Order: sequence, then C-alpha cells, then structure tokens
Amino acid sequence: MSWKPAPDEGQAGTVLLPNGEWAYRYKGSTELIHMKKPPTADDPAEAAAE
Repeated sequence: MSWKPAPDEGQAGTVLLPNGEWAYRYKGSTELIHMKKPPTADDPAEAAAE
C-alpha cells in the first residue's frame, strides 16, 4: 500500500489535486508547487516509465 496525500482543501503540505497531480503548499501560502508523483509498486507502468 502506498501513501497518498490528502485532497487539496487549501491546507499546507503535500496535497492531491483534482486532476491526480501532487503539489506542495507552504504554510500561509496559496501558491502550489507542482511535484512529480513518485512511482509506486501499485502502478508498474508508471515505475517502468522512469
């Protein structure tokens, strides 16, 4: 089982966007920093693309 961030509701930290991408938000900021989603054992096609 792999870890998934919480859905984005304006909170700080790593969040899951509605389109499935991951992003990070600093405390007190509204700006999102888009992240590359790490490959997981749950999705072998994603791991092979690396």
